[in-house]
Amino acid sequence: MRIILILTFLMTLNTTKANNRLFKGDKFCKDEDKKCIEYKNLIGSSFYLSIDDVDTPRKPIHSIYEKMYNEIYPAGILLTLRHSKRIEVIRNFVKNLSKKQDLPIFIGGDNCQVFYQNKNIRLAPVSNLNSCQSRLRASVAKIAGCNFLLGPRVEKGILTEDNSNYDEKRVADAKRDIKIYEKVGIFLTIKHFPFTPKRFDIHHHLIDFQSPLFKVSKNHFKVFKEFSGGNSPIMTTHVYNTKVDKDIVKFSKIWNRFIRKDLNFKDNLIVTDSINMFQAYPTNVLNKNFNNFDWQNKMSAPALIFIRSIIAGHNLVINRTASVYQKTLINDVIQTMKTKYFFSNEFEQNLINSQKLVKDFKMKFKKQLS
Repeated sequence: MRIILILTFLMTLNTTKANNRLFKGDKFCKDEDKKCIEYKNLIGSSFYLSIDDVDTPRKPIHSIYEKMYNEIYPAGILLTLRHSKRIEVIRNFVKNLSKKQDLPIFIGGDNCQVFYQNKNIRLAPVSNLNSCQSRLRASVAKIAGCNFLLGPRVEKGILTEDNSNYDEKRVADAKRDIKIYEKVGIFLTIKHFPFTPKRFDIHHHLIDFQSPLFKVSKNHFKVFKEFSGGNSPIMTTHVYNTKVDKDIVKFSKIWNRFIRKDLNFKDNLIVTDSINMFQAYPTNVLNKNFNNFDWQNKMSAPALIFIRSIIAGHNLVINRTASVYQKTLINDVIQTMKTKYFFSNEFEQNLINSQKLVKDFKMKFKKQLS
């Protein structure tokens, strides 16, 4: 036990030292480099900054995140809350950051719990809750400062992968929860489109489903169509099906077109699942069907995943990794935009389109989000 404590202390010390080095005169752009600043702001408008170090004894939330926030002004912040459940710490941090932008910042959470009135309360909705339990969670999430939570998992309502039937009660509960949360100013992200496999762990195995489009449409689109016409963002997964597209969903324009046209999510925000989940996939998946782009000598894998996700049609990219890796991602993407590769113009235009969509959403619901 003593050895474990010593190792934990040394790991924390090394992480803190690395974090402290990041922003000592180390900005993404020089003040006079206007183009770099323009790129940085564009990237920030589609970036979810993940907070993974909170409630240390002397600093409730490490200053590195505040510095990164002030550098890129991200579209949102994802509170993973691995180290804290103290609701006042979260609320104060959110309040402080919210003062710095004219438009509200998305404050999200996934599998988050806070300590409130002597109870651990999960903020996002799950199945099998009654309306009173959902109202309690929504109220506590609002007190914590959240306005953009990840969930419910509506694809869980699909009974089997080869059947078009779905659990109608689960879908009805999800619709109810969306209304309950929106009433207090919190938007729920429905996930995961088109589905999460039941037969294997998608984070550790790359298996080609080879299911024809008519079958996918019949079996998996139906449950998501139940939520079209609303305001909820929609999250994709990284399922692989070469009968529909040779790319996984995260990199696929075809799957994103289905969301916009077939499911009628015309102006809804499309969100990626966390791109760090992609680390279990073979390296060649990253540049496959992308001109076999030699990315290894030019950028980090997360940077390429960010770029390809935006080109595919996503508006918000989540990256649940430590601050040092998030900083590397942003820096690599900036440098890539400066270099001008074959995909640069399309990537930049998609960022501009996403920036407008995110801004329009925040303007439309400014009162609720604030």
